[in-house]
Amino acid sequence: MLILRKCLREMTLLALLSLGFFALNAFGDLASPGPTSAIEIFRRSLEDNIRVQLASKLETDISQIRVKIENLQVRPSLPLQDEYTLQALGLGAAGTRRFDGLFQLGVLIEAFDSSRQIEVEVSGNLQVTGPVVVAAKSIFRGQVVNAVDITTKILPWKILPTGASGRSSAEFLGLASKIQIAPGDPLHEGLFEQPHLVKPGERVELTLYSGPGVIIRSHGVARQAGRLGDTIRIEQPETKKAVAGSITGPKSVEVRL
Repeated sequence: MLILRKCLREMTLLALLSLGFFALNAFGDLASPGPTSAIEIFRRSLEDNIRVQLASKLETDISQIRVKIENLQVRPSLPLQDEYTLQALGLGAAGTRRFDGLFQLGVLIEAFDSSRQIEVEVSGNLQVTGPVVVAAKSIFRGQVVNAVDITTKILPWKILPTGASGRSSAEFLGLASKIQIAPGDPLHEGLFEQPHLVKPGERVELTLYSGPGVIIRSHGVARQAGRLGDTIRIEQPETKKAVAGSITGPKSVEVRL
């Protein structure tokens, strides 16, 4: 009887050890990563390509830009090829617009040996974190922006209004603010306009073209405000005659008679 009990204990222990070994192997198989799928490789390559293009447009280091794509859809279905390059199309036309949220782009896929080239349409949800120009201090309505007024921070682009662009700080210099902007507020093109180069009542330099090769330099008084390229009325002090001229620079107007 003792021998039988001993055999039963040994058989039970052996069964438990076998079951544990089987479970351990099964868990290991589930935990070990499988081969990366074709769509995952494509997604990573597309994220990298968008990062490169945005960094180039913003003239910044690629390490300052992060791109994440979720719910990626490809139409037609992704071709089965192991080695290829890709190029996101439309970034040139779209510029550095805010991508955060739903997006749709064309993508050109080319085999490494250039033997095959196809274009697919991709869509999904894209999130970008990168340089955002913000106000370094209060910017008042009508104020022309200088370098000391702005700074750059790495922020999610979702804080920008829909359609607004990620911009380099240089693009805001020399523009006039349409509204008062608080320190830390993100800047975008909708907040600014070209400054007035001529104000009413200002003395301006006139360049008059009265015929082929005939150029007269004179002065006048602006009766209207205007920006570069605007046509305004100018009064000549001697004759009190008003003429129309095009603004060519600060307090500078060109008149063609």
